[in-house]
Amino acid sequence: MADRPTPRAVSSTLSFLTVLSVTLWLAKRGRDAMLSGSLSHTRRVGGKAQIGQIGSRADYTATPDRRYFVVQGRLWRLSNPSLDPETHERLVRDLMVARRIVKNSTDTKERISARLLVDAAKRALGERGDVWWTDGAPDYNRKLAVNTPYAAWFTQANIPPQSQWPRPANRKCDFDP
Repeated sequence: MADRPTPRAVSSTLSFLTVLSVTLWLAKRGRDAMLSGSLSHTRRVGGKAQIGQIGSRADYTATPDRRYFVVQGRLWRLSNPSLDPETHERLVRDLMVARRIVKNSTDTKERISARLLVDAAKRALGERGDVWWTDGAPDYNRKLAVNTPYAAWFTQANIPPQSQWPRPANRKCDFDP
């Protein structure tokens, strides 16, 4: 059985691969990608640039044990809280860069390699792969909260029912779930 790499080795490899991927992406696209703001952390809302805390969403409710957050009734695993803040920030930054590369990729090979970077960043953060808690509890990532041991908490929390959730604009669907 092969030895598993340490989180530090994974993190270092991920950072190197991210820098390499971004460098290749910028070389391919030219300086215009940077100047047009596609690598910016600034969001445009209503024509105005807004700089804010990335990922701060009031509609994300964390479970009482802080292992998951709930979006539209589904549990999503939170990052490992034992990561030091600098490492967490760097991994989140790497994840966002990889996601932008996925979004802006033009060919299949580039998209696949960028998705592998996203997966590596999420695994290093603890959002995918082996669970980061040590009490032996199973993983309910991506499961509906009502079908898990969190069902009682979920029904008591002030989370709007599914019928009140906004429908994604890009979803093409002829039926209501």
